[in-house]
Amino acid sequence: MNFPNLLPARELERLKFACKVCGVQCALASNDGAICEEHCPDHNYVYIRGERGHFCENCGKPAPDDWFEL
Repeated sequence: MNFPNLLPARELERLKFACKVCGVQCALASNDGAICEEHCPDHNYVYIRGERGHFCENCGKPAPDDWFEL
């Protein structure tokens, strides 16, 4: 059994960005852990200036084109 505090730093970083539901690697992680696009309970799209677009603040999914028509 591996204990998280005994893993190399590279492995700890990978665990931090693993979806807490399915384990797939994610682009974003919060204090609660990472969540992938498929398991994100509610996409909350916000404008991110550096990326010049709207993305979900929880999982990083880009806003769909029809989202702007709402």
